[in-house]
Amino acid sequence: MPQLKVLLVDEQENVRAVTRQKLQELGDVAIIEVSNVEDAKLALATERPPVVITEIVFRQSWRTGMGFVGETRKAYPSVVIVVLTTKDERGMPDTALRIGATAFVSKMSRVPNELEDTVREYIPHQ
Repeated sequence: MPQLKVLLVDEQENVRAVTRQKLQELGDVAIIEVSNVEDAKLALATERPPVVITEIVFRQSWRTGMGFVGETRKAYPSVVIVVLTTKDERGMPDTALRIGATAFVSKMSRVPNELEDTVREYIPHQ
């Protein structure tokens, strides 16, 4: 199986490091890491990863992340978008899914391997 490209978008380096470690358990994965939406948009256009894992709460606000999810869905309909965030209250999961996220995973999940299992479930078959 060819190497799977995954775009990882999170402002915090420590979160990216933990997520990177989890994703490496999937096997042959090329992780493209960025810390903001602007760099994420550039990486999507140049690298064409089939999977995006993104936070939705950025310094600007949760609207920045939600906007990124919606724009990404419109521009790249086949991309798998996994929202990985600590903010899962007030309808955020439902909103993220409604505007284009494929899945919503809490960083605080107590389910072992939830992120890895979610990505594995939606990996585009190549």
